[in-house]
Amino acid sequence: MAEYEITHTRCTGGGRPAKGALVDFKIFGQVRLRLAGTWQDDWQATKIRGLLGVLLTRPGKTIPISLVVDWLWGREADPARHAKTLQTYVTRLRGVLNTMESSATVKNVNAGYRLNIDRERVDYHYVRDLLVDAQRAARHGDHELVCELLPEALELSAEPPLVDLDTDLADAFRRQALATLVMPAHYTLMESQLALGNPEQVLATTEELQPEHELNVTLAKKRIQALRAADRDYEATEYFFHQRRLLQSHDLLEEADELRTFFEQMRLPIPSPRRGGEDIARQSSGPPRKLPRDLRDFGGRADLVDVLDEYTENGTCAGLLVLVGTAGIGKTALSVHWAHHARQQFAGGDFYLDMNGFSLHPPLSSADLVRALLSSFGVSADLLGDIRDQWAQLSTFMSDRHMLLLLDNVADVGQIEPLLDVAHEAVILVTSRHHLDRLLLHHGAQEIHVPLLDEATGTRWLRETIGVRCDREPDAVQELVGLCSGIPLALRIVGHYARERREVSLSDIAGFLREEHRILKVGDSPNGDHTSVRASFALSYRTLPGLARRMFRLLGLHPVAQTGLETAAALTGSTPQQAREDLDVLVNSHLIEQKAEHYELHDLIHEFAAERAEEDEDPVDRAEALVRMLDWYLHAAGNAEAKLFPYRPGVPMLPIDDQVTPKEFEDDQDAMRWFLQERRALLAMVRVAADHGQDQYTWRLANTINEPLKRLGRYQEALDSLGLALAATRALGEREGECICLNNIGYICLSIREFNRAYDHFSESYRICRSLGIVLGASVALHNMACQRFRINDWDASERLFTDALEVQLLHGFEFARAGTLRRFGELRHKQADYVEASVLYHESLALHRKVGNAHGAGEVLGQLSQLHLDRGDLQVAIDFGEQALVCHRRSSDLVSLAVAICVLGTAHFRRGQVAEAVEYARESVRICWRTNDVETEARALELLAAALFSAGRRDASVEGWKRASDLYRSCGNDGWIAIRERLAELGHR
Repeated sequence: MAEYEITHTRCTGGGRPAKGALVDFKIFGQVRLRLAGTWQDDWQATKIRGLLGVLLTRPGKTIPISLVVDWLWGREADPARHAKTLQTYVTRLRGVLNTMESSATVKNVNAGYRLNIDRERVDYHYVRDLLVDAQRAARHGDHELVCELLPEALELSAEPPLVDLDTDLADAFRRQALATLVMPAHYTLMESQLALGNPEQVLATTEELQPEHELNVTLAKKRIQALRAADRDYEATEYFFHQRRLLQSHDLLEEADELRTFFEQMRLPIPSPRRGGEDIARQSSGPPRKLPRDLRDFGGRADLVDVLDEYTENGTCAGLLVLVGTAGIGKTALSVHWAHHARQQFAGGDFYLDMNGFSLHPPLSSADLVRALLSSFGVSADLLGDIRDQWAQLSTFMSDRHMLLLLDNVADVGQIEPLLDVAHEAVILVTSRHHLDRLLLHHGAQEIHVPLLDEATGTRWLRETIGVRCDREPDAVQELVGLCSGIPLALRIVGHYARERREVSLSDIAGFLREEHRILKVGDSPNGDHTSVRASFALSYRTLPGLARRMFRLLGLHPVAQTGLETAAALTGSTPQQAREDLDVLVNSHLIEQKAEHYELHDLIHEFAAERAEEDEDPVDRAEALVRMLDWYLHAAGNAEAKLFPYRPGVPMLPIDDQVTPKEFEDDQDAMRWFLQERRALLAMVRVAADHGQDQYTWRLANTINEPLKRLGRYQEALDSLGLALAATRALGEREGECICLNNIGYICLSIREFNRAYDHFSESYRICRSLGIVLGASVALHNMACQRFRINDWDASERLFTDALEVQLLHGFEFARAGTLRRFGELRHKQADYVEASVLYHESLALHRKVGNAHGAGEVLGQLSQLHLDRGDLQVAIDFGEQALVCHRRSSDLVSLAVAICVLGTAHFRRGQVAEAVEYARESVRICWRTNDVETEARALELLAAALFSAGRRDASVEGWKRASDLYRSCGNDGWIAIRERLAELGHR
């Protein structure tokens, strides 16, 4: 019995059932289903058949509504209108499925639809299982079973799938089914037929397939194999030349070279008889000298040249060195340059060989290496015996020879390991895109990482290549350097590209290369010179195992070039353990770098990964990965929000995918640290959700990250993301979400002094909340409208609105909201110089904040109390409250409030005559304002700084500070500039 398992049992009792006996649904050809034992063809309208077909492609998986709409209507899709039509189609489809004998149900899950059904009941998945079993059988040499399984698979898949649908996604699925299912089934069957000695069956298959696949290289190879196996060598040769010319005529030069290499390997070897008595140990007249030409303009790696000198004592002692780094980083150029630099130290000669580890050509083996080395000594390996004799002979040449061996492009230690036993006195310099751990652990190699070029060196390289044009457009040069991401190959390609286009400005070239990943493509040419950055990266990509390759391209969906382990696991739908293994492969291949808490791709590699995700990943799989990533970020942000604001209801969450485990947080500080680290990614995810029509995620995520952005003073970022969120709620008809967006947008507008716009948003939110009976939302809107009236000095209206808000909050027990309103009401009384009432309101607010556990809100009240006592002249009390406020603000990372509190403390110290302390506080406040872009507080801190410097006798510095403060006050509409100008006039300055 075979010692392997066939996962899908098809034979029972004494024979095989009819083909596809387990199948109740077909998507190959027209979408059909089996009712009462009979296959139904035109069982419903075309779009409903198409809907079932789409769901059958992913049974048990949720497909987002927006994606189903794209499947059915393609470029003509109207998301809102067709989403409603889709609901009708689903209802009619459910009616049909209810008439079937076996259960098949359509569920509405998380803004998408899922068909619950066993995979094996669908012909597409049944065929895929047959292929998996057949490939497993082939690996175990059970070719008879392969020839039993695959004819059934090919018969069931004879027609293209989903012919009811004429959309881009359906076309992509048909191409994918052909490339990953139908053609591999043919290839596997043909391999087994050849193994069983049936080449005529293979020839018949290729004759049938080739009219539609005349440029398919794999198919051509199978035909050549079959012709050779049928002893029709002349026909095989004629066919090869015909097929190669055909590929070349279609500019498929890489494929033509691949076919040529295969054909040459298929030819029978020509024996080279050993010549009796000949001295096979004959050497050439001098030591071998075989190095490629050094680059004339090599530069920027002096530190690494010194490292190589140090490890080899300037080339005088033996050693094993490995240069590692990503594609295009310049490992070969560096190794060749150092070899020329040190070659005079190697009396025994020098030798270079590209091992093709990352190449379009087959990698060289250790057998190829020994033959090449023997040839460099003037000896033909064909005159020797087997491989052991060849290595033994090479050992006689190299055992005591101080020689430089440069082995480039090594992918696997096995390619070179036998050489380490015969070249004891040599310096062996290896380059690789992989970490060759066995060389380090078992052979004592020294690994040297080749880093990206720094900006200054990159700029110098471009200037040397492009010339004086760089002096006229320095900004464009810097942009070009940035686009190249420090990768020497990219810099050289871009430099030559610009030099060949002397009439085009560098800014235009930069703009062109910036768009649509064009910088990856520069260097591709129709003559087959695959020297582009993309081609270099592709060689690394092709060598990856399947799971790691999928991980790499899905990282391209991540909107920024940094990602964490948990996010990567969510993208691939795998466990963190599996994700770590896949990421380790990518780290080992130098496609990503592992940092302390995340993984990072260089910008160009990130662009390449995005390109591969678009071209290589199935559209449905890509959409599912996107939703998992959105799920992870939304729920991680929701968990962080719950730690930061446990006292208030958060943004309502969506159901989470079973394959996604979001991040958890220990406390509020841990949550805020995460927001700080992931700010760019979170903002980008809002844009990703909006761009992909994931409106449910867009508005929730934007509002979840809103408060941390406000604390950091990132008002424009918050406003941009909330604008997308508001549009999303309106597209969905999500009225409660719309109210949340309106309130949050209004508050940002209030912070940036757009008072009229703020009031419009608050009043609209209040109107909607009242109409929907959302009491909490209405009370928040009242509070916000009161704040807006306070800011424009309409104090009577502000008082009425604060009073109304407090009544609602007291009636309904909204203590966390009431605490905030009391603080703002106290601020109004404070502004009116009613210090007693203000103090009462502040302390009542402080008590409520502490009761509900809002430490951040307590910090804001403490800051207000500090200002209140400063205004009353109680300087020590002001300092005490201010220091308590600082503790709260630093813990919550509220930079905006922190800058204000520091400025108040500085003012209190200044009024006590502590000038040095005041200067330090003022400067710290200014530095924070630079980060938050809080112009008004910066002006206030500068005014304090100027006053403190003046009292310290630094008149010139104080004048500059006052002038800057005056300008800032005027820019934000604060009339504080008037008093400053009067002071400057008294000092003789205007």
